[in-house]
Amino acid sequence: LKRAIELYERKQLSDHEKQMAEIGAARARAGLSRADAGKVEADLELEYSTLRAPFDALVVLVDAVQGQVAISDFQSNPIVMVADAVHMTATVMVPGSELKGLKVGSGASVKVEGGSVASTVYSLGMEAWAGKEEDSESLFEIEILFKVPQDMLLREGIPVTVEL
Repeated sequence: LKRAIELYERKQLSDHEKQMAEIGAARARAGLSRADAGKVEADLELEYSTLRAPFDALVVLVDAVQGQVAISDFQSNPIVMVADAVHMTATVMVPGSELKGLKVGSGASVKVEGGSVASTVYSLGMEAWAGKEEDSESLFEIEILFKVPQDMLLREGIPVTVEL
């Protein structure tokens, strides 16, 4: 367009040829705008199709294959399961007599794989465990939250020792 205007100003280009150059430039600008809009749309589609956990996580299960319909008949089933990569909970059964003085947030210690990790009481069970023997004291479930050391990969169900 610049070249066409320059030639027009020197009287070397007709009005029609100048108008055709302006139309071509307008078409090019419109094509650029369409391409920019397409890029924005593609970026959004990529963002919508990427799964991100709201915390540091490990993928535990992927129950889908590429191209599978994730939602059908208005029912959605989990297709990816993740686990917190930083924190774990230890569940222990404690006699009711030991619950006195314990509260959520109380300090505790978890011994796991030869090391000791500072932890806190995460939840205190309110109902007695149903599997107790007839004449034994009622047991209550307590969950202890602890941070997994960076050099360890702990799995669900591993044995730990909890000191309250």
